[in-house]
Amino acid sequence: MSIKVNTLSESPRSMVTYILLVTLTEQGRQNFKASYTTTREEFKKQVGKLGGKITGYVTAGPYDAIEIIDMPNDDGALAILLGSLSVNEIRTVTLRAFHEDQVKKTLQQMT
Repeated sequence: MSIKVNTLSESPRSMVTYILLVTLTEQGRQNFKASYTTTREEFKKQVGKLGGKITGYVTAGPYDAIEIIDMPNDDGALAILLGSLSVNEIRTVTLRAFHEDQVKKTLQQMT
């Protein structure tokens, strides 16, 4: 998966954050040991190429993992999310997250 997008952020100090709630498919569970490292490393490499960073956790509960992705802009995030659609080992629920500082700033601008 090779992706080219504008990696300049609209605001130099902000990153957009997405949270992926990951569930393994049957194929993902069967191949977990073999594919987890290689698939995740490729995913991290693509995020890095677009100027982003990723932090992941394997979880206990209704989701098998959580990935937190910080990208310079929504275009880069969209490219990563669309690229993840071709990974047959996982299903994701994607959430756009807003940092509390951004929420406070927006609330102040509303008054």
